[in-house]
Amino acid sequence: MQIKFGTSGWRAVIADQFTFENVILVIQAICELLKKNKESSHGIIISNDTRFLGDEFKKIAAEVVASNGIKVYLTERDTPTPVVTYEIVRRKLGGGISFTASHNPAKYQGLKFFGSHGGSAFTKDTQWIENKLKSKKLKLTKTQPFDHLLEKKKIEIINPRRNYLNYLGDIIDIKAIAKSKIKIAYDAMYGTGRDYLDTFLIECGCDVRTLHHFADPNFGGITPDPTDENLIELSKIVANEKHFFGVATDGDADRFGLIDMDGTYFDANYFLPVLMKYLFETRPNWSGSAVRSLATSHLFDMVAFKNKIRVHETPIGFKYIAEIMTREEVILAGEESGGLTFHGHVPEKDGIAACLLAIEIVAKTGSSLSELLDNIYRDYGTRVNLREKIVLDDKVKAKLEKLLKNKPPKKLLSKKVVRTDVRDGVKMVNSDGDWLLVRLSGTEPIARLYAESKSKEKAEKLLETAKAMI
Repeated sequence: MQIKFGTSGWRAVIADQFTFENVILVIQAICELLKKNKESSHGIIISNDTRFLGDEFKKIAAEVVASNGIKVYLTERDTPTPVVTYEIVRRKLGGGISFTASHNPAKYQGLKFFGSHGGSAFTKDTQWIENKLKSKKLKLTKTQPFDHLLEKKKIEIINPRRNYLNYLGDIIDIKAIAKSKIKIAYDAMYGTGRDYLDTFLIECGCDVRTLHHFADPNFGGITPDPTDENLIELSKIVANEKHFFGVATDGDADRFGLIDMDGTYFDANYFLPVLMKYLFETRPNWSGSAVRSLATSHLFDMVAFKNKIRVHETPIGFKYIAEIMTREEVILAGEESGGLTFHGHVPEKDGIAACLLAIEIVAKTGSSLSELLDNIYRDYGTRVNLREKIVLDDKVKAKLEKLLKNKPPKKLLSKKVVRTDVRDGVKMVNSDGDWLLVRLSGTEPIARLYAESKSKEKAEKLLETAKAMI
């Protein structure tokens, strides 16, 4: 069995590969890395989301880490990932571990490992962990009992909620939200965001209706991903009642979902440029570049360029965004799958802060997000972004992989391909600025297709072009 870290940690099916035995091995390897990097003296935070056996995995991990002589700050309950990363930075810790499979189905567990910078561990460090595990030369430290480590203060139980909420209070325009009397419907999706996002809004004086406000390891039978198909109940509430705006966070609250004032789902691809324009207008002291993933709409770039902001394009995975944020100031960074961060914040996705910024925008402008997007289309131009997932058999997948590697299309919609990016799948951009991205999953026989053009009709034709290749 080979343990692999993806773009956001290690994930596997509970009781299949994700076992106590394997978790102990991974945690021991992380301890060795912290010692090698001379970060073990700073201590680490360990937490979990609401998934099955999360508390038990968290406790076992704390025993291993503390027995290795590394101080552990253990959260008293399931905690949002962005709160964990904020606490790493606030306490100046050597890193952090959260047991979460984020937006994946309930049968999965996962382990996210964060560096001292407050973002996902860099590739060089996760590769070191993988190689250490593969070498089979890992020597397990004899663990001491949890209660003994707690008594010796090698493990300290903490509640990081108030520090995080106070911090957000310095970033978000609380007065504008309170003055607007806006009503909020919030879907916690049975995850860690409950008692964080809703508490913040209640303290602002908002009328808040919270859905699925309790921990459920089965997530109500759905995948805890705030997509349009998973937010139908939230959408109906907003559509049927006046003055409501809808927000949602995924299982570990690092991703966000938005329901506009008319009850329609508002895609992250369109929220990011709306937020970019709003930040230029309301945060004049923020400076730096902008960052997005390969699959994110170029409407983001159009807004940035017109405001003389440089845009970095990264492979998919927030750790690549984090690498840029450790080198330079960034105004806004985001990806199409519902993750973003911003100037001065942790270099990791924060679904709670994203929802609050969306609420602030609606409250302060008095406009719906769709109205603000129409303004962007008027001032900057139109972009339509579509995506689709295709299940392949292994033979077709291998054939497509070979085709993309050796003979990618030279034209898209009869226009010459002027740029090809092969860092993460194959992305082709034509002379009109239309683009198509085809990514093959490394773990499943799946192709992910992303297409963008100036019209929906052209974007659909781009997807058909990709399907024809398959």
